[in-house]
Amino acid sequence: MAFRISLTGVKSKKIFLSFFVLASLFPILIAIFIMEAYITPLLGNEVQDLLSDAFYIGLSAMLFFPLLSFFLMYRWVNSLEKVTLEIMSKSTAVAKREIEHFSPAYVDDTIRAFNLDILS
Repeated sequence: MAFRISLTGVKSKKIFLSFFVLASLFPILIAIFIMEAYITPLLGNEVQDLLSDAFYIGLSAMLFFPLLSFFLMYRWVNSLEKVTLEIMSKSTAVAKREIEHFSPAYVDDTIRAFNLDILS
């Protein structure tokens, strides 16, 4: 199942971002279709001319925020992938005993440092 793949996988990244885009843009596209197919024909030419600028400005405003959020989400997923790869490489190095400075004293010092940060 695609939901069990880690976020570092390219396929899961594409699935996640495509669902995010569809969830953001699909309601706007439905509103545009309803407006063009059902509302605009009921208006007269004079009213259409008056409201066309408002429709286009409103459409631009409605599309701006989902596109901005898509861009930010894309950057967030990329940064999450980088952090995940760093964690995986460090955990692999620790598992293979390539990093020898993880002594029990080092772990105790790290725990004390985190506890001090939380208390202050």
